[in-house]
Amino acid sequence: MIEGALVYILSAMPPNAFAGCGTVIEGGLIATCRHVWRDALHGAPEGTAPLVEFPRAPQASRRHPVILAEDCEGDEQPPDLVLLRPAMLPHGTPVLQLAFEKALETGAAASRARIRRDAGWIEATVQGHLDPALDADGRRQFTGENRQGYWFVRGSSGSPVFCRGGQQLAGILSLAELGANEGKSPLQEAFAVPATTIRRYYDRLAARLIADRQAEQMRAQQAMREAMARAHGIDPEALRPIFEHLAQQDCTPWEMHARAEEAIAAMLERAARPATPTNDGADIAAAIDAARAKLGRLDSARALAGLADKMAQEEAARRQRLAPLLRETADIQRLTYDHAAAAATLGQLTALDPDDVWAWIDLGDLHVTIGNLAEAHVAFAQAIAAAERQAPDGRDVAAAR
Repeated sequence: MIEGALVYILSAMPPNAFAGCGTVIEGGLIATCRHVWRDALHGAPEGTAPLVEFPRAPQASRRHPVILAEDCEGDEQPPDLVLLRPAMLPHGTPVLQLAFEKALETGAAASRARIRRDAGWIEATVQGHLDPALDADGRRQFTGENRQGYWFVRGSSGSPVFCRGGQQLAGILSLAELGANEGKSPLQEAFAVPATTIRRYYDRLAARLIADRQAEQMRAQQAMREAMARAHGIDPEALRPIFEHLAQQDCTPWEMHARAEEAIAAMLERAARPATPTNDGADIAAAIDAARAKLGRLDSARALAGLADKMAQEEAARRQRLAPLLRETADIQRLTYDHAAAAATLGQLTALDPDDVWAWIDLGDLHVTIGNLAEAHVAFAQAIAAAERQAPDGRDVAAAR
């Protein structure tokens, strides 16, 4: 079945002559040699696409245009490799997983390749061995086992190589520099671009496609946000939080538009709703009224920021009122030798105000009294840190130390 991943790369120019082989890999891509792609484009006008032939597909769906998806360049010594994307992958075409590590692309191996015989081109399986060492071009040497058997020619380039008994692709043949003698004195040494090398460029392509897709989605979301903002007469930035949250929920564009409209309608309805009378104070009511005024302009970010500021003020006031009560409770508990209860109370106090240096020191002293020296060490370290946050050169630092 894996031999079905062998495909033929045809010239872009009529009569679309055979240029070399290729191998179908993950993502429906085709891995082939750079020199095969170059031969397929030779003499073709710009914009003319070579063809890929799937020899085992039905005649009607056998040939399709193919484009360059990844040129595999950018390195100091780019490999003899390109990744192509066919216009269509015929149903049932095997897609080969690339080997993940060296152990899966060395040792006893076989290649399913297209070779030339007196009667023309045929497909044949060539047995051999893949060397663990890489040559100067980053390829593995493939040594044939049977000098009287079939052997490769230049058109075999791009054919798949497997470790014997394996299902993953070990590499593709690369014969560009061998000068294969087209049947007169066939060489029994070839070279293969390793699958781990192919995977490196496959991953690079995948990362680029993901980045491109995300950028396109962001552009579409921005256009949608600006159109909705114009319709409601507001700043598009006011709608950014809604769209950012919806983007994290993997919504389709239609769902995103519908939910954003629902959110806008709900925000406007809440902004128009009178605040519920409360005994919590005029300042609380004023904060809620201010938040709803911002919500009426669909500015949820500033509405939330205003409420957060007010809650921070309330929390600070609560801490100021609660801290003296906790300290007094801890002191009374210590006077009655209830050290465990006092330690728990001081724990509440330091959680309420982590910058209370003397609460940490008292907690450390309590742990020393109880005999919990590890906890005492932690408390004193927290006391030093709290003192240094407030005044690195102050007296509290010395006291804590």
